[in-house]
Amino acid sequence: MRETVRRMLAADGYQRTTIPAVARAAGIGAPTIYRRWPTQAAMVESAIADRPWPQELAAPSEFRYYLPVLVRAVVGYFADPATRAAMPGLLVEYYREPSQYAVLAERTEMPLREAFRRAHAGPSDPANAPTSRARTRSSTPSWAWPSITACSVEPRTMHSSNRSWTW
Repeated sequence: MRETVRRMLAADGYQRTTIPAVARAAGIGAPTIYRRWPTQAAMVESAIADRPWPQELAAPSEFRYYLPVLVRAVVGYFADPATRAAMPGLLVEYYREPSQYAVLAERTEMPLREAFRRAHAGPSDPANAPTSRARTRSSTPSWAWPSITACSVEPRTMHSSNRSWTW
């Protein structure tokens, strides 16, 4: 089911990836989907959220080694065609329904903060750093830094005058 949603998002966009359309494409009844996901946004979130956490972030290491891995993971996530197609529609849903955004923030922001906390408290020995990821902040593109803090912005403040959103 999730793969059908992802395929439809990439091909048709968020607005056309409705529960009835997904049900038709999957050859099942819409009530089957509604039992699992009550809204289009919930269905789409479930389809695009299924990503593995980078292994390099699981082992204790210095923050400077975590950050490039994290930035690559975030950029890779948003570069995915299904995610890219889903985001405008989901942002509208989060604006309309702040409680939906709160659930998303809890699910994503807290693990991210915990990873940062572990990385910041990690050992200072460069030998503990993942060998292929040994980079410093100076080698991380400057455009990536605002995106790291973007997860703490409230949905009602996301508008064109907010210059911290530099995707």
